[in-house]
Amino acid sequence: MMRRLLLVLAVFLFVWVAGSHEAWAQGPAATWRGPGFYLSWPKMLGVLAVFFLWVYTTDWVNRDGLELELEYLRWNPIVFGSFMGALVVSWLIPIYWIGLPLLVLAWAVPLGVYVVHRNGRVEDHEKVFTRDHLRYWAAQQLNKLGMKVQAEAPDPHESGVPVVLNARGGGPTERDEAARTLQARQAPGLRAAREIVADGLARRADAVMLDFAQTGVTVRHLVDGVWHNGEPMEREEADPALEALKILCGLNPLDRQSRREGRFGIDYFVLKQAVFDRMERHKKKIREKLTTDFTRQFSREMARQLADNTPPGQLPPEVNPAELEMRVKVAVEEQVRLKFASEVGPHTPIDKAEVGKLPYTDRPNPVTSLEPVKASATLSTAGTATGERALIQIEGKKARFPSLDSIGMRPKMQEDLKELLGRERGLILFSAMPGQGLRTTTTVVLRTSDRFTREFAAVEEESVRYEPVENIPVTTYKAAAGETPLNILPDLFHKEPAVVVIRDLVNAETVNRILEEISTNGRLFISSVRAVDAVDAIYRVLAMKVPPSDLAKHLTAVVNQRLIRKLCEHCKEPYAPPPQTLAQLGIPPGRVQAFYRPHQSTEQEEPCPVCAGLGYLGRTAVFELLAVDETVRKALASGAKPDVVRQVARKSGFRGLQEEGIVLVAKGVTSLQELIRVLKQQ
Repeated sequence: MMRRLLLVLAVFLFVWVAGSHEAWAQGPAATWRGPGFYLSWPKMLGVLAVFFLWVYTTDWVNRDGLELELEYLRWNPIVFGSFMGALVVSWLIPIYWIGLPLLVLAWAVPLGVYVVHRNGRVEDHEKVFTRDHLRYWAAQQLNKLGMKVQAEAPDPHESGVPVVLNARGGGPTERDEAARTLQARQAPGLRAAREIVADGLARRADAVMLDFAQTGVTVRHLVDGVWHNGEPMEREEADPALEALKILCGLNPLDRQSRREGRFGIDYFVLKQAVFDRMERHKKKIREKLTTDFTRQFSREMARQLADNTPPGQLPPEVNPAELEMRVKVAVEEQVRLKFASEVGPHTPIDKAEVGKLPYTDRPNPVTSLEPVKASATLSTAGTATGERALIQIEGKKARFPSLDSIGMRPKMQEDLKELLGRERGLILFSAMPGQGLRTTTTVVLRTSDRFTREFAAVEEESVRYEPVENIPVTTYKAAAGETPLNILPDLFHKEPAVVVIRDLVNAETVNRILEEISTNGRLFISSVRAVDAVDAIYRVLAMKVPPSDLAKHLTAVVNQRLIRKLCEHCKEPYAPPPQTLAQLGIPPGRVQAFYRPHQSTEQEEPCPVCAGLGYLGRTAVFELLAVDETVRKALASGAKPDVVRQVARKSGFRGLQEEGIVLVAKGVTSLQELIRVLKQQ
C-alpha cells in the first residue's frame, strides 16, 4: 500500500511541476498570481483531497477485485488511467472550476461503475455504499470518537444469538411457510430454540438430542460420529423451545407422544476462511521465533543439568536431540495456544459486533469477511417412558471429496487399488459397517476410475439412489415390485459394458449370475457389502449360499474401512510414547519420537475455538486392502474358517485395520486412544 501511494504521489508531483512550468518561467509574481492561479494553495488543497480519495479507493478496488475474483486486471487500468488522464487534462485547462469537477467525475464515475458491477455479483450482506453499509461505516467512525452508535437497526426477532430460524418445507405454498415463521416468532420459546441450535452449530454437531424427563432435559451433541454431553436444561426453558420448533415445522405442539417429523431452515453467518488463514500466517511466524528461542534456552538448560549430574573428571554426555525436540514442541504449542485464545472459531455463528475478536489479525471488515450459511434441519419427536425425545438433525453443505487422498487412502494403497480396478475381469468388493462412509468411498473410487476409455454401467434400486457419477449410466429396478438386479442384468449385458457397478448385493442369485458372467465374458464387477472387516465381507457373501469355490475363483480384492476422528491441528499436543507401547505396536525404537493426543486443558483455560474443546476435528478413513492371491483362493475354496483366511492373508503381506491405523497414529493424524475406540466397534 505504501509503495503504491508513493508511486502515485510521485506521478502527481511530476504533473504538478510540469503544469506549473510556465508560471515559474514568468517570475515570482506570476507564480503566485498568474492568470491560471496555478499555485493557489486553497485550490491545491481541493485537488489534493480528491487525489487522496482516489488513491484510497483505487487501492480498495485492487484488493476487493483480488478477493472477489472480479477481473482486477481489467478494473485497475480503468480506475487508474481515467483519473490520471483527467489529472493531466485538468492542468491544461486554465479555469479551475472546470478542471476540478472534471477530476471529481474521473474519480467518481469509474468507481461507481465498479461498485455497481461488484454489487450485482455478491450477496446482499457484501454490498457496499448501500444504506446498511454507510450506516455501519458511520457508526464505526463515531464509535472511534467515543460516541456509542448502533451499527445496525435492531431486529427484536433476531436479538440474542446470531442464528435465524424459519419455516422451510412442509407447506404447499410460501405463504404457509411465512405464516408458520410468524407464528413461531410470537411463541415465547423461539429465543431458547435459537440458542439450542446455535450451541449445536458452534460445536460442529450433526445432531442435537433433547431427552425430556420430569426433573430436567438432557442435551447431547453428535460430533464426528460420537455423542457428547452438553449442558442440561430446565423444563421451564426447554418446553417452550420445543413448542416453538414444532410450530416452525408445522407439528402439533401439544402432541408429545406420537412419532412426528418436520423441517425448518437455519440462517447464520460465519467468518470466511481467509480471516483464519491470516491468523495462521501470524501463528507460523510466532512458532518459528518461539522454536528458535526455546531451542536455544532448553539446550543451555539441559546441557547445564547434564554437566551438574556428571561425576568429576568425566565429560558430560551430549543433549538428546529427541528429548530436546519434544520439550520445544510442547512449550511452543502451549505459548501459541495462550497467545491466540479466542471464543470465535470457523464454525461459530457470529454477528458483526463479534468480528474483531480474533487476535493477531487485522480487524476484519464485517461486510466482506462474513460468509452466509443456509442450512436445513429435521426435527423428529417421539414419546418415551420418561417423557419425550426430540432429535434435531442439522444438514449443512455436504463435503465433496475429489480424490482418494482426500478420504485418507495412502498413496501405495491407491496404486495397488488402481491396478486392480484396471483389470479386465473379476469382482471387487467395498465394505464397511453402517455409517462408516461406504457410499462416499465407492463414489470417490468411481470418480477416479478411467470412465472415458472403458464403458461403465451401474445398477441401483429405485428408492435408494446414489450420487451420480459422470459417464456412468444408471439402470434401476423396483424392489417393492419384487425385482432384483437379476431382472435387468441380462439386458444390461447386451450393451457390452466393460465394468458393471452393482451397489448392493441383495441375494445369491445375483452373485451367482455375476460370477457366471465373469467366467464367460470377462467383465469387471464392483459392488459393496456391509461388514466388520475385509475377511468378514467375504463371508457375508458366502452366507448367501454362494459356492465358495466359485467366489474364490473370481474374487479379485476386498476393501474395508472405518471412519476415525482426526486430532485438531490447532490444539493437539505431543508426548513421548513409552517404549513398551512402541514395542506392542511393532514400532522400532527411535523410529517415532512423538505421539499426539487431545490437549489436556484446565478449567481456567478457554477451550479451543476450532474444535470446541473436543480435541478432534473432522474424520478420515482408515482402509485395509485384501488382494486375493492364490493362497487366499485355496483357503476360501477349501471352506476354511475366517481366522484361518486372515492368517493366510497376513502371510501374503495383508495389513489389517490395526496396522493401517497405527500408521495414522505415528503420523500424528489421530491418537492411540481414538484408534483403540474405533477398533472396538463391531
